[in-house]
Amino acid sequence: MRKLRLAVGALIAAVLAAGFPTAPAGAITQSQVDEACANSRQAYETYQAARSDFEAAAVALEDANNELDEAEHQEQRIRSIYQGRQDEQTRLQTRVEETATELYMQAAAGPSLGIMTISSPGDALTALEFLQSNASRDMQSVNDLASISAELDRLGADLDAAVDQLTDARDQQAELTDQQQTAMNTALDSYDHLDDECKDLQAEYEAEQARLREERRRREAAERERAASGGSGGGGSGPAVGGIVCPFTPGRTQFIDSWGYPRSGGRSHKGTDMFAPWDDPVYAVATGKITKADEHGIGGKHVWLTADNGTAYYYAHLNAFAVSAGQRVAQGDLIAYNGNSGNARGTSPHVHLQIHPEGGGAVNPYPSVAAVCF
Repeated sequence: MRKLRLAVGALIAAVLAAGFPTAPAGAITQSQVDEACANSRQAYETYQAARSDFEAAAVALEDANNELDEAEHQEQRIRSIYQGRQDEQTRLQTRVEETATELYMQAAAGPSLGIMTISSPGDALTALEFLQSNASRDMQSVNDLASISAELDRLGADLDAAVDQLTDARDQQAELTDQQQTAMNTALDSYDHLDDECKDLQAEYEAEQARLREERRRREAAERERAASGGSGGGGSGPAVGGIVCPFTPGRTQFIDSWGYPRSGGRSHKGTDMFAPWDDPVYAVATGKITKADEHGIGGKHVWLTADNGTAYYYAHLNAFAVSAGQRVAQGDLIAYNGNSGNARGTSPHVHLQIHPEGGGAVNPYPSVAAVCF
């Protein structure tokens, strides 16, 4: 855990050295937060350390998940080739055995050579050509069988290595998931012991830092777009969507800014994974209508909430619904319970949240939820 915390500290130092935007005058500073949290110093330090551990584990887990996806793909690819070669080996083995039986029967038939009766030199020549032709084909089958057997030995070794790599990747994912879950539980527990002034200033500080990070992201995306002379640029990154409430009880969720992180199949992450205890209530971030409540696809049990201003919110990996399609909800109403359905099976329970302003393309939810959840 100490190594994870040091890694996060080094990452923060590197970002600051690279020119992280400074807070505007009048913004909440870390020293002000420290002062406000003096009365609950021990809980605050535990909370901050746990959050650092969570963030480090979450970042490492992103890499571990991608390594696991690659290991699964490699193992499945080699296994498919191996099984195909096994089938081919079986066919060749059967052919060679049938040929050997046929030759044995021909030899046992004596001069007639099975179906051929030799009554003249011409018949003998025809029989010899027949045997030579079959012998050539039979020898090729034997050679092919030997070649495939050697290839299977090599593929078997490759498959064993791929299985070992897959096992290691799964163990690494499980270890990091446990670290992430432990850190989250510690953060949630210590947060409950912070006094109200500390919580308020901590929330303001986190919201300001999230806004600054998003400003930097947009500026860098614009620079990339200019450098590409009309390229695609940042794609989806935008300012925080205001007027929402946290989809969880504030202080009951932990998450990182994972927008754009790679996903399996060449996809990239188009939301924020918000981790919270199993079956914790999930709330409507805005007043609007539940336009969809379904349980199919990679999102598992998921809900689409379209706010009255047209912005659509997508909640995925839920454990259970508290609403149905077509139902109107008010901001803060219970709509679901936290889980890990869909392709999140085996992960810590979380909601994958997406924000689509005016029903269009997704934008980074992190600045919006960081402003109201921490």
